[in-house]
Amino acid sequence: MSNLLSPLPALQNVSAALAGTDGLHQIAFQQQAETHRRAMVTKLNTDLIEHGREAGWDYTADPSFWTTIEDFRFSPPATRAVLRSIAIDSLILLAWLAAALFVLARSVRSLTVEES
Repeated sequence: MSNLLSPLPALQNVSAALAGTDGLHQIAFQQQAETHRRAMVTKLNTDLIEHGREAGWDYTADPSFWTTIEDFRFSPPATRAVLRSIAIDSLILLAWLAAALFVLARSVRSLTVEES
């Protein structure tokens, strides 16, 4: 509702989505990071089970083990999904633009030129 009273909320939503700082991007990042973390912990646990019997709690993974862990790479949501998430806000901004242009056109028509 506040989007209808001011274009600022709609503009902030569109800006955040296009900058990749909105909720859609945050949730995608959290899900991917958690998936990566769980895979890494599973590998660590498996390595401990397979190689840590003698060392017990003092076991440290071999440096070569860490080369088997893939780097985390974030894949942002598809552009189509981002654009879909800001469709209503974009329409609100277009309505505000149309209203502003309408007011501008009416103002220009009401101007008169005075000769001195």
